[in-house]
Amino acid sequence: MEDKERSYPYDLVDEDDMRRIKRRAMRLVERMHSATGMYHLSEENRARLTTEHETDEIAAALHDEMPWMSPATEAL
Repeated sequence: MEDKERSYPYDLVDEDDMRRIKRRAMRLVERMHSATGMYHLSEENRARLTTEHETDEIAAALHDEMPWMSPATEAL
């Protein structure tokens, strides 16, 4: 097989395809982030809430400080 007949991987995906792939990948990442319920948090705050236990502790502290908010937070 001559070099002219050979198909290289970088020839199979052109720039338009790469833009489409990147756009779809970013939409997938955004959907995954929004499904976690923590998308509204900054990267720094998300990193701080690494475990479910820590999240529960924070929620408990909020309930202690603001008991009138418990109906709203229990629904979540």
